[in-house]
Amino acid sequence: MYIPQLLKDFVVRSSTLTIVKLIGALGRLILFRLLGAEGIGLYQMAYSYYGLMITFITGGFASSISLATAKDIQTGRRLFHLSLFILLFLGAAGGFFTYFFAHPIAAIFNKTELVRPIQLLAPAILLVPVLSLIRGFLQGVSRYGYIAMSELIEQVVRVIGMVFLAGYLLQFGLSEAVTGVIVGALLGALIAFLFLLIPLSSATPNLPERHKPQSTAIPVFILSCLAIMGTRIILPVTDFIDSLLVPNRLVFAGYSAQEATVIFGEFFGITATVVYVPALITSSLGHIIMPRLTTAWCTLDVPGFMAKLKVAFTTALLWGLCSSYLLAVYADTISALVIGNDSLSSTIRYLSIIPLLTGIRELSTVVLWTMDIKRKPFVGLILATGVSTIVNFLVIGIPGYSMMGIALGILSFEITSLMVNLAALKKEIAPQKIRVFDWKEMMICAIFLVFLHVSAGFFRSPAIFSNPAWAPYAAMGLSLLLIPPYLFWHLMYSRRKTRPW
Repeated sequence: MYIPQLLKDFVVRSSTLTIVKLIGALGRLILFRLLGAEGIGLYQMAYSYYGLMITFITGGFASSISLATAKDIQTGRRLFHLSLFILLFLGAAGGFFTYFFAHPIAAIFNKTELVRPIQLLAPAILLVPVLSLIRGFLQGVSRYGYIAMSELIEQVVRVIGMVFLAGYLLQFGLSEAVTGVIVGALLGALIAFLFLLIPLSSATPNLPERHKPQSTAIPVFILSCLAIMGTRIILPVTDFIDSLLVPNRLVFAGYSAQEATVIFGEFFGITATVVYVPALITSSLGHIIMPRLTTAWCTLDVPGFMAKLKVAFTTALLWGLCSSYLLAVYADTISALVIGNDSLSSTIRYLSIIPLLTGIRELSTVVLWTMDIKRKPFVGLILATGVSTIVNFLVIGIPGYSMMGIALGILSFEITSLMVNLAALKKEIAPQKIRVFDWKEMMICAIFLVFLHVSAGFFRSPAIFSNPAWAPYAAMGLSLLLIPPYLFWHLMYSRRKTRPW
């Protein structure tokens, strides 16, 4: 049976990413048991600052390098060297700023325990942007295997280092344990960087100079980086605002400062991690398909562009539906697996639609970027941040509605940004050509999920399990076992009439 190259790359990328995220989820679970919700809350606060700095320094260099290299490897190589110099300078400046101003930064969060963790973020702020740039360049030359392996190595070293150092340093206090988590993450990035030096050297051969770079190439590249950064920095900014606003509004609603930190850690450190994990599979699809869409768009291959687009959106739609089903139906089971009880089940169920919304939003952003429409996703995220902040401020502070307010803030962000993206796509591409929401595909998937749900119900029969406590786990295991082959069959056999991918 013929399997398209796009699907092969996607399977490699998504399967590796799944393993990486499972390792990360296991590490997060162990850290939660070691540090508790308060420790995870402190880590999330430090990480919100780290994410903001990394996105600001990295900008859109990695994605722009990938797009430029996919068009012309020689141009991509020259721009890579220029970007490397810029990121080293910005990373060093950001690292020095973070180290010497750690006390004022911690004071913003009103947490003196964050001083040491923030200081030790400085080396990562220098290293991680360079690591991201190397991965962007290798993506442009289709070295997906090396990228996937580097991410696996990084995650394994990261989790082992985080858990070991946090466990050892916990005897010296919660702040030192969080510092150990930061150092473990830095070790993972360092090992991944050293690993990628090998494929990087072979991916940048001394090709003969066939033409000099055009004088307009660098300004256009810088503008592209800034446009992509403008889109991507909104998410870290939103996380940073949430880390300041949410605990404050929880205190306003009547919780103590420690309780607010615990709730913030449970919601943004555990629940958000669980519901956003499935969307990372769709992110891997965007990672794989971006160079192909760019090539098809630049060469005016409209049929090829539309065929790839349709397959990508269908995959995101089906995966999102299946993931949301699992989160909604097995929220109690997932909560018990993660923290040992069902206290997070209601919040997981509130946010169960996140994989569907986030997957389509991220994929539509990638498509708009490949079409050189970078302003619309940026506008959508700006608008979404405003809506989310207003919802958080108004609802979280109401006693009795704080949890629902946090969930509504997250959902309002995803829905608003998604609507703006889809409106932009509808304007550029006739809906009848792309058919993002194919009702036939959705009905087939819905029928499969209903069949799966009915089949899983038989596990509750006493004739199968004498101990009913095992039934939900067995039912969820059956779902996890059957969904991947169903999606493979659906994409392979329901698309036989589509142009080859």
